[in-house]
Amino acid sequence: MAAFAVLAFGAVAASSASAHPLFLTESGKELLFSGMNPVGTIPTLRAVNVGTLGTITCTLALVDGFALPKSPLAHRILVVFEGKCEQTVGSSKSTCVEPIVVKKALAELGLVLGNKTVGIFLAPSDGTKEFAETNCGGLKTVVEGTIAGEIPELNANRENQYNSMRSESEQVFESENKNENQKITSIELLGSPMSGVELKVSGFFGGKASQETTAILTGDGKIEICTKADSACP
Repeated sequence: MAAFAVLAFGAVAASSASAHPLFLTESGKELLFSGMNPVGTIPTLRAVNVGTLGTITCTLALVDGFALPKSPLAHRILVVFEGKCEQTVGSSKSTCVEPIVVKKALAELGLVLGNKTVGIFLAPSDGTKEFAETNCGGLKTVVEGTIAGEIPELNANRENQYNSMRSESEQVFESENKNENQKITSIELLGSPMSGVELKVSGFFGGKASQETTAILTGDGKIEICTKADSACP
């Protein structure tokens, strides 16, 4: 789940800095991608209720959107969480209304973790801060803010995900030590560092929140994450 401070996406695309990661598509055209979390992973939102860390979990995270070629941008990204969605706080469990639909988002590639790894920054495309609202056992939580994850250089199968056309890619959003803090809270976008990237919740849960989701995305054609200088990203 994610949200974001407004970027002028058209201007960003036109001013791409050297060695900033870009999407390249095999067709040279906008590319539709879709995917879901791999078997054995559980998408999880973590937040605090009256001093107690709680979770909202589902078995499935479904993702689709469109990557723009020769650009760090993707748009019309839709994320849906469903499948046995459950809220847990201590020993209390309640069933959540499904599906949990996240507002359509914009995304931008950047650099994270000491500028050694490709990151991805997400935000609602309507310019608001709100990403989603959950209703679990009649208790509502609003999720808003910003979120950043990573596209690791090596995926879970130890395959390099950069600088070659691939039929799929792995994206990872993680918490810090399984708590309400997101692992990645800053990202460099086109040479400009952005800090304070975080999710917040209000309602049943309050304060900071973290989202853990791994997604394996496949495209309607192959796609490349190019980390070379612009002149080497044809």
